[in-house]
Amino acid sequence: MAYPEPQSTSAGLDNGRHAADHRLMEDRLTKIETDLATVKADVSNIRANCATKEDLAVVKADIANLHANGATKEDLAVVKADIANIRANGATKEDLAKTEARLYEAMNLQTWRFIAWMTGTMAMMMSAVYFVARNVH
Repeated sequence: MAYPEPQSTSAGLDNGRHAADHRLMEDRLTKIETDLATVKADVSNIRANCATKEDLAVVKADIANLHANGATKEDLAVVKADIANIRANGATKEDLAKTEARLYEAMNLQTWRFIAWMTGTMAMMMSAVYFVARNVH
């Protein structure tokens, strides 16, 4: 961008010195324009990728909500201790499989006992009916 050269009001200024000052000023202005473009790119990058005050306010509110309603370190320590206790004393899949097998064995045994009891009871009732029918007139 070229600017018109300013008119010198001082009669003592040298045209060569004036031209050198003008080139220096243009060099400085070019450097400032380059730096400004870099600053604009950096600001654009910051706006796109960094948190704003509003984002930080939302995060602060979320943290306050967690402190008010969420689990604390002590709560998590209790949960960890409970899980360790369950793992140490709780039933494993193998324990549950063994218990299930024993349950089915007990149910099978109970079923056969019930069948035997019913068969014996029916036989005794039939004998009683036969006796009554035969001996009571």
